[in-house]
Amino acid sequence: MRKLTIVIVCMMLITTFSCIFSIKLSGANEPPYVPMSPYPDHNSTGVPINAHLGWSGDNPNSGDIILYFIKPKKGYLYVGDSQGVHRIFITTLIIGSITVEVYAFDNASGNNTGISHVEFYLDGVLIADVYTGENNTYSWFWGEPGYFFFPCILGAKAYDLAGNSASIQIRVWKLF
Repeated sequence: MRKLTIVIVCMMLITTFSCIFSIKLSGANEPPYVPMSPYPDHNSTGVPINAHLGWSGDNPNSGDIILYFIKPKKGYLYVGDSQGVHRIFITTLIIGSITVEVYAFDNASGNNTGISHVEFYLDGVLIADVYTGENNTYSWFWGEPGYFFFPCILGAKAYDLAGNSASIQIRVWKLF
């Protein structure tokens, strides 16, 4: 009976890891269309170029808090407190302990500017409240074991001196 239980647990682990560690390898980069000739018809000159350039995102407004994760980043593998291996996974995988770092900057001008503190959350529960940061970087050491079969939602919320706030989240898998 014991051997059967171990085999079932191993099969569950293999099944779980095969989902986590799936890597897709493909052949050469094939564009979805064949590019056209970059030269004008009949070698003509003086042809106007009507290029429309646009930006679909927003620039931070004055008064907005700029907040993003430095570590961990989406899609990276972290072993211990390492730098991370770029884009190995669809989601973020952390093995062991890690120092979670966020960049928080108050884009306001005038009185009451600057970041007051940054809160770190794990699955919506406040874990750490950090009042000091160096070069707009705030960090928290995550040494507790993670959930083996379930992802976690790691969050951060920054407050400026005027009482405004901004928050971010990232889904991570943490083993050990």
